[in-house]
Amino acid sequence: CSVVVDRSSSRVRVAGTAQQAERAQAWLWRMHEDCDTMQVWLGPHVKSPDLLVTEAEANSLEVHVELQRQRGGGCVARVQGITWEVQRVVGVLRAAASSSPARTGSTAATPNPLELSDKSGCSSKSTSSSG
Repeated sequence: CSVVVDRSSSRVRVAGTAQQAERAQAWLWRMHEDCDTMQVWLGPHVKSPDLLVTEAEANSLEVHVELQRQRGGGCVARVQGITWEVQRVVGVLRAAASSSPARTGSTAATPNPLELSDKSGCSSKSTSSSG
């Protein structure tokens, strides 16, 4: 059985016997079900968000974190991967966002976690099989 990932068109091609292709498709769908995406707000008070993200990725198995800078400071960290790893990394990022020593009384320094959980990190993948 062979699996070819076409990243340009977000497709996965599975080739092999009918039984192999069915098993591979079932496994890919289980992986799809286990994938998740969450976002965490890292306010402007968070020092070195790039370093924080690099460290979070290095300490996880299958997680990708993308920072989206926001006008006015701060950024949103979009975490994608296997659900339990995503939840663990989001917990680490939230802790870093809430334990900043540079807190002031202003609302700009108060973290505002954005908890959008969806399957969008994996839903762009589709499967097709050929015998």
